[in-house]
Amino acid sequence: MNRAFFSLVKTLLNVQYGISEFRERYIKDKRRLWQPIVLGLILLVGFGTLFVMYVFMLIGVAAGGAALGQPELVLTMTILLAQVIELITGVFTIMTAFYFAQDLSILIPMPLKPSQIVAAKFIGVMLSEYLLTIPLMAPAIIIYANYAAVSAMYWIIAVIITLLAPILPLTIASLIVMVLMRLVSATKSKEFFTVLGAVLGVAVSIGIQFFSRHMTILGRDGLDNFAIGNMDFVRMIGSAFPPALWATRAMMMDTAAALYFALFVGVSAVLFAGMLLLAQAVFYRSVLAGTEVSGRRRALNQQQLAGVLSKKRSHTRALFNKEWKLFWRTPMFVTNTIMPLIVMPVVLIFSMMTMTSSPGQGSQELAVSFASQQGSMIFNLIIVAIFIAASGNAVGYTAFSREGHTFWISAAAPVDVKECINAKLLSAWAIMAPFVVAVIAILSVFMHCSLVDFIIITLMAIPGITLAIFLAMLMDALNPKFDWDTPQMLFKNNAASGFTLLAILLLLAVLVLIAILLIASPLGDGMVYAILIAVMTGLTIPGYFILLDAARRLYRGTRLS
Repeated sequence: MNRAFFSLVKTLLNVQYGISEFRERYIKDKRRLWQPIVLGLILLVGFGTLFVMYVFMLIGVAAGGAALGQPELVLTMTILLAQVIELITGVFTIMTAFYFAQDLSILIPMPLKPSQIVAAKFIGVMLSEYLLTIPLMAPAIIIYANYAAVSAMYWIIAVIITLLAPILPLTIASLIVMVLMRLVSATKSKEFFTVLGAVLGVAVSIGIQFFSRHMTILGRDGLDNFAIGNMDFVRMIGSAFPPALWATRAMMMDTAAALYFALFVGVSAVLFAGMLLLAQAVFYRSVLAGTEVSGRRRALNQQQLAGVLSKKRSHTRALFNKEWKLFWRTPMFVTNTIMPLIVMPVVLIFSMMTMTSSPGQGSQELAVSFASQQGSMIFNLIIVAIFIAASGNAVGYTAFSREGHTFWISAAAPVDVKECINAKLLSAWAIMAPFVVAVIAILSVFMHCSLVDFIIITLMAIPGITLAIFLAMLMDALNPKFDWDTPQMLFKNNAASGFTLLAILLLLAVLVLIAILLIASPLGDGMVYAILIAVMTGLTIPGYFILLDAARRLYRGTRLS
């Protein structure tokens, strides 16, 4: 590694995190410093609440593990959770950083090796993953120390494991992305690869859930062994992703700790080196092949040409097609939209399984717990709430801003703003609907829900998700950000995302209060569901007109500027 490489890393991190921009915009101009402060407070309140719940969940896991004589269970489960999420999200983030970044046209002509560019971008992605890894792993490391006699070396090893944890899943994601990109580069279609990556992320998520569900040792003998402590539950959980087991054993500081630590570090280093060798061989060819454009050539006779030219299309349909293509051709929009719809339900089920009294029979216990009439209702409402929270994603809070410097074209077009809004709403639903239905179906199968429950969840999710989309789009209309050159710049210091989170938390607070009052009343389940659906549907009506009014002011202001 030479000086040029470290200069490259420094420059890419400066651009990725907007350090210079932040200094110019907020440090030198103190009048605008309140914006990031307010945004930070909003995020602290929103994610702080979830973090507290997560810590209490880990305390319960540690207590259960300690009762079985396996307090290290909390370490294995959190490392597994962190690395699985990093693997899923890594496919999208690596794809964006390696192949769809705007700086590639500048970096490729420079006297740099492909492996240097990939390594520098990998470091940037890995640093961003620490925002997830550290909050997930740090509480478990501290909690475990309360149940086991640890030395100073434990804390040193724990810090090293935490810092190295993202390398393995991100390296695997990088290998997947580079191989797929090399295979599909001949299609000259970024949209195809984006959709393929999204499907891959869903497949990985579903596969992990399926494997985790079926990796338990079933039967009476297995339960007896578990009850008397003969079952190594840490090893059983770690079998879903062995590096999580290696990291746990390395932190336990027993006689084999050094071996497991060397295994964890060694495998990570070997895969990382293999990824750099692959990058050296295929990275430039994949990137350059992806920039080639070939149009579809089709010979038309006079009659066919006349038919094409005379074909009319509604404004809403044309705008819908524009929104659809704009979204899918930018992987970062896909990442920040699809991943909450996948990760949040996965984390929910994972968390609920860890809170059962028999971890090895998590899915069975949950199914029994929710089999009762009230339990079924609570489960349905929890799933709907999760989808409402997950729907306040990038497809909404970048609805206007993702057009960037070209937004003035939409504002100047001779089209009613109402048609523009309808097209954005339809595209948002078209993008999210397949994932929402698929995840609901998977959760229903996993929890042995009936067809009636599936229909109820779907009917409640439709107005709830629509409300979340309205709120996200409203926040973007009130706080648009058009002055961006790369998608990374759009998501940095974006106040709309923070305000969307706060608005959806307030909406959920109101809906939860209404649900509690209805459940406590003598009303039947059907009436409770009907009232909640009616409330959410009723809120969508004023919500639509408030959004429309804000959008009209935004479009009018853009035309006049």
